[in-house]
Amino acid sequence: MPPIFRPDDATPLVHLYRGELARMTAYRARLDTTTNWAIGATVGVLTFALGSPAVPHAIFLIPYALNLLFAMIEARRFQDFELSRLRVRLIERGLYAPQFGGGAPAGWAEALASSLDAPRSSLSLTAALAHRLRRNYLWLLIATYAGWLVDLWTLGAGPVQGAASGPVDALVVVGAGAALLLPWAGLAARSPVIEHG
Repeated sequence: MPPIFRPDDATPLVHLYRGELARMTAYRARLDTTTNWAIGATVGVLTFALGSPAVPHAIFLIPYALNLLFAMIEARRFQDFELSRLRVRLIERGLYAPQFGGGAPAGWAEALASSLDAPRSSLSLTAALAHRLRRNYLWLLIATYAGWLVDLWTLGAGPVQGAASGPVDALVVVGAGAALLLPWAGLAARSPVIEHG
């Protein structure tokens, strides 16, 4: 199959490809940075909390809140990453694949033009958050919850009895802890499968 574009016509697309590839790489690094912050914060608080029996167990709310904050930041970054990834794949399949004898998908140029004309991620913020939760943050939330249970267990009264906080009954505290975790687990479970084709 002959090339679709003359060399002069392809020059702007080659520059666009390089720019979008650089942007996609930058967003990939930003996603990794946010995840590293979340892991560091979680490990730091868990180490501090489990290192001394005098630390109140309410401290486990700190990594919980930080992980949700980082997950929201990462979900927004993931939307931008997916937009650049879409453009890169459109150019690869539409411009480069035919150069090597492959076929260009129908409507790739129109899809690319539409993406440039009205830049909008194909993922909603909720879908991006669900994806990042399933990939990283749900595991950090579970580790925080498990660390909290270990901390309560080491108090000597067992995980349920040690959870009492002032006038609040232990079962209420444990139930509230589970109630904080379950909605995020449910959201992660319905995370969309991201196609990378």
